[in-house]
Amino acid sequence: MPGSLSGGRRLTVAAVVVLALVGPALTAAPARAETQVIDVTFHTAAMPVTNLCNDQFVLLHGDLHVRQVRTTTPSGGEVVTSLITSEGLIGADVAGMPYTANDIEASFAHYAPPGRSSTFLDLHATLLVPQGNAPTMLLVIVVAERVRPDGTTTVLLDRAWTTCRPAA
Repeated sequence: MPGSLSGGRRLTVAAVVVLALVGPALTAAPARAETQVIDVTFHTAAMPVTNLCNDQFVLLHGDLHVRQVRTTTPSGGEVVTSLITSEGLIGADVAGMPYTANDIEASFAHYAPPGRSSTFLDLHATLLVPQGNAPTMLLVIVVAERVRPDGTTTVLLDRAWTTCRPAA
């Protein structure tokens, strides 16, 4: 009969139709999550700040560490988690009284959509604790992180300032 398909041809056509319908679902399956860790250390040789609680000049030095963990999502974007620590940041005021850094909070998470640049500003607060009779101040540091579509990352110190520690 013209225009009809034999049993073998029907099976082949049915298989092609099923593959055409299921094939995209198979190729669109979520990608395996991949994790990438990037460590950045900012060495601070001299960072002059003013303790605004008592108007004392303090010269700080030490390291600020940023650990960025990027995990690929099923949609192709990334969850970017940053851990910022200022361990080792120390200093002294003009009279020689030492100050040490004590981190308050440090972890941030952002979503970077696929195929676009994403920039995050993370605010990090560190208590600067005097080792003597002086008020404790907060050092606020803003870190700018940028993830480009090709996966490269830039981590920069954006700005920093001090403020009096709020009363508990």
